[in-house]
Amino acid sequence: MKQIFLYLFVFSLLINVFQYVNDSKILEAKDMELEKTAHLKDSVKIYKNMFKEANYFSIDENKNAQAKFGEYNYEDVLNKVLLDFTNLNTQEGGNPLLPIATDGSKTVVRKAKVLNHKWMMLDYSNDSEVGEMLIEYHFNPNEITSFNVLTNVNY
Repeated sequence: MKQIFLYLFVFSLLINVFQYVNDSKILEAKDMELEKTAHLKDSVKIYKNMFKEANYFSIDENKNAQAKFGEYNYEDVLNKVLLDFTNLNTQEGGNPLLPIATDGSKTVVRKAKVLNHKWMMLDYSNDSEVGEMLIEYHFNPNEITSFNVLTNVNY
């Protein structure tokens, strides 16, 4: 009888040790998962701040520039400005605002961003060079938007 109790005691001790080790591993895994989640939340917060900082010079964030369009929805104005600029690309010989490539290749706009109610910035390239340009635009709802190159940089 004493041996049965001894075996039961040893058996229950082994089960408790096994359960303790298993629970410790589960808790450790959950702690690591919580730590990863906290790290991801911090990363999201960092990227949100970086996006907000990068978007600082954007009409989407500039309520003063949006107000300059008066009764017109600024998004509709932006669409018209970009459409008018894109239509310049269809002219014979290409967009007259873009520099002519020294090798005769076609210069194309890779990206364009409206900064505020007066300026837009674009990135262009051709087979021989890449550059950026700051353009002043004048929105008129009843006419084609007028554009004036303020400066450009070739790389």
